[in-house]
Amino acid sequence: MACYLKDKANLSFGVVGYILSTLMLNLNWLYFCAALLVQTAQAQDFYGDARCEAMAGASLTIPNAWSVFNNAGAIADANLGVGAGYLNRFMMSEISEKAMATTIPAAGGVCGAGINYFGYQKYNQFKIALGYAKKLGEKLNAGITINYHVLDIALSPQKSNAIAGNIAMLYHFNNNWHFAIALNNIAKKVIYDQALDEIVVSKILVGTSYQADKVVCEVDIESKPDYGNITINTGVELKPVGGLSIRTGITTQSFNTCWGAGYDFGFMNIDFAVRRHWILGWLPSISVGFYKKN
Repeated sequence: MACYLKDKANLSFGVVGYILSTLMLNLNWLYFCAALLVQTAQAQDFYGDARCEAMAGASLTIPNAWSVFNNAGAIADANLGVGAGYLNRFMMSEISEKAMATTIPAAGGVCGAGINYFGYQKYNQFKIALGYAKKLGEKLNAGITINYHVLDIALSPQKSNAIAGNIAMLYHFNNNWHFAIALNNIAKKVIYDQALDEIVVSKILVGTSYQADKVVCEVDIESKPDYGNITINTGVELKPVGGLSIRTGITTQSFNTCWGAGYDFGFMNIDFAVRRHWILGWLPSISVGFYKKN
């Protein structure tokens, strides 16, 4: 009888231990996924352009309305235009983003403005970007952007605000080969709450591209001096027929792979893209743009 009771107790302890170990393993896995999800949502920039998303963010030398977010120098090559974009992160509206941007030739150059909204009612980040760029010659463009950031957290006594600036240039070696450099979120000033220090991060970006009628290839390198890490984004765009474009890209940030396509209707561009995170899944995006042609 004593042996039977002892064996039954050992079995019970074994079952309980197995359940507890399985529960802890699942909790650790959930914690890892949650931490990775938050890190991915905050670290990954969305400029509103699904074309940029499909090319893994490699877009420093590509001029359009979205340049107001990543390279103010490219604004000088943009025509009158407006765009709207949406990124759905892992089919969760709470960590998705919406953006709008526009460029308007004025004051001897081109003015740009953009709005980006991340999150939902209880936690959201809001950004307004205002920029101006000018051609300093046949080959060189320069631009500046002022960014206003707001972080709103439910039950917080007041919103956290920050002001930062971007300085950038774009150099055209010839009609096909281009080079860009941007210093983003420099001279940052955080107001009230230092939580924005982890969100509004200073960056140094350098990029180069080859652009022809049927193909665009770009490589961008992004450095965050405060963290000492470097991200490489590479993208390729092919234009096989008419206004159709097919794109792909790879980024070393979590080693995401990207795909997408778009169509130029002449008066309007529609672009689709999807990123594939190696653990968390898919990030689909879509953007629509209206641009005045040359």
